[in-house]
Amino acid sequence: MSAVGPFKSGDPSDAQRAGLENIISDLRVASRQQSGVSLSDGLIWGVDAFDALSRGACDSALNTTLFRSESERGEYDWIADQFERLALIGRQIGERVVDDDAIDRDKRAHVIAYAILLTGHDAKWRQIAGRGQGSASQHHALLSRALAAGLSDVIVNVRIEGEAIETTVESLYARALLLDRLASGNLSPRQIEILDNWLAAWMPALMISQDALEGEACLCADLDDTQGLRISTLAHMRDPRTRGHRHIYLPIAPLLRQLDRAIEYFHQGLIFPGFGLGMAFRIEEHLGVIDYLSREFSLLEHDATEKSARHPVKQGIDVEVYFGMNDIASRAIGVNTVQPLAVPAARDYYFGRQDGRAKRFVETSEFAPFDPSKKVLQVLDVSESGLGLAMSTPEAEHVQVGDLAAIRLDLAMPVLLGMVSRKALLPGGTRHVIGINFISKRAKPLLLEYADDGETARPPASAIYVPGEDESGRGDSIVASESVYRPNNRFQVQIGEDKFAVSLTRIKKQGRGWKMAAFDVLPADK
Repeated sequence: MSAVGPFKSGDPSDAQRAGLENIISDLRVASRQQSGVSLSDGLIWGVDAFDALSRGACDSALNTTLFRSESERGEYDWIADQFERLALIGRQIGERVVDDDAIDRDKRAHVIAYAILLTGHDAKWRQIAGRGQGSASQHHALLSRALAAGLSDVIVNVRIEGEAIETTVESLYARALLLDRLASGNLSPRQIEILDNWLAAWMPALMISQDALEGEACLCADLDDTQGLRISTLAHMRDPRTRGHRHIYLPIAPLLRQLDRAIEYFHQGLIFPGFGLGMAFRIEEHLGVIDYLSREFSLLEHDATEKSARHPVKQGIDVEVYFGMNDIASRAIGVNTVQPLAVPAARDYYFGRQDGRAKRFVETSEFAPFDPSKKVLQVLDVSESGLGLAMSTPEAEHVQVGDLAAIRLDLAMPVLLGMVSRKALLPGGTRHVIGINFISKRAKPLLLEYADDGETARPPASAIYVPGEDESGRGDSIVASESVYRPNNRFQVQIGEDKFAVSLTRIKKQGRGWKMAAFDVLPADK
């Protein structure tokens, strides 16, 4: 058995685990000894049987707390191992069957559809187990074979968590790549399962095209590359390095329409899509997926429409990260970026005291090259609205969900402000994945000067200005320490040559030690 650790009480029985492993063993033997229709029927039967028998194990694994011990992680890893083994056998059988003219065309389409279905299951459980994205070449290879055989758009029925789903090879291919892209470190295992339930229900909307769609925002995949879906931009299509490559395009607009439909169902008090393991999860989990996908799809549509350059975030690269309000405000935001600071790097302040003498305070955002508060972490997975980082277990003990985080991708780029949304132990027990959800890609430093109230003068408090999307400024916010935030408390701020009086109002987001609040602005008293 390939489990990393023992199962907790209530996990699948030995008979269930043995049954799942026997199905995989029988299919492996069949792939070596059988051919033709019997091999095709064997794969379809085996995958359906595995789907029915594995639901108990998956349900047990997903109905656990957010934080899991090393022994509890064995359940995730064992299930991920089984789906990886099953997907490998499915690919081998699919590649043997797809060009066999002795087999009925619909049956061949059915088999290749099941093979791609299994690569999607494998992608999902890789993310749930914290293993990150795999190579997309397995998805590309199967779709390429189906396209060459003219089977990619044949309508077939597959079973997903006991539900009969009408779909095509193309739609299952899009589902597998979307799981790879969307099921990042920002989603919990239960939310990844909910996402997959939704993608299964959205199969008719997962329509791919081999031609770029004029004037429509799309995601793009290169069948001659190992990467998955990326934003389709004019620069990418004209890149000489991809000339002659085969590209597949997935429109974003149908996904947005499906999401709007899901939100309508929620307003009616119905959990969408109405089947799958996610039906038993708390409503908060479903709302979290809606919130995540709303941001993700909006960012994808905007970036694809504007043809804007994305931050060069790739798996495996190292990035600089700061955690905690104080270190971020004083040492990360605004330092070594292309954006001019909202306040000078160093500035003198003089405060009147009751004894008539002045008190001097110097604020600075400079830091030593070997900054002890800076962490250098590896990127595990990336999405439009966040990323997952690998962090050693001893270091991760000091990081919790809700912490403020700042990521520097490059010295020539602004720092990305975010919040820790997930923390999970990776296989082996020596590293954690830290999921960070972006708050702003344009945050700037700010100083909140306390109003003169006749008491002992206080130095200004470091804060962070977060510009909103609305040009009117109505969506702007200020992030401050929770010790600084007081409703309707009045501060003085200086931006450029202008000084304003600021009153912090309602809280938009908050976490451990910080609050992000809206604010009202009035001209400063002269």
